[in-house]
Amino acid sequence: MCDPTQNIIIDKIHGPSEGLDLMGNFFRWVTEIDGFNYYDLYGKDEEGKDKLIISNLRVGMVFNFVLPQFLDIVWVLNITASSCTFVAGNWSGFPIGTPIDDVVPEPDQSYQAQAGVTPVYEESAVAATATA
Repeated sequence: MCDPTQNIIIDKIHGPSEGLDLMGNFFRWVTEIDGFNYYDLYGKDEEGKDKLIISNLRVGMVFNFVLPQFLDIVWVLNITASSCTFVAGNWSGFPIGTPIDDVVPEPDQSYQAQAGVTPVYEESAVAATATA
């Protein structure tokens, strides 16, 4: 049985260094929908609970959001695989104001989230900073 209190943390990012802004954000399993909610690592709501960014996510969905600490980027993610303790997909980041209605995440920019991990900065994303 899936644990709805367990954080499934984005711990690996592949792609440009801007993707590192997603590190540490997390998903939580939602039993009622057989899917996930997505939370901001740094945010808390007025009651001090983890800041919900977007809810009711499932494999195959494309979703977008703005993180409160990075108001100049619209993130577009999808979920390509999941289990109770794992979520994977692709991502893209676009400047605010970019039309994103038909945008899909870049296939060569991926993320992975796992339960029970600490984020580790993957060399490919960090290396992109050094060469940019």
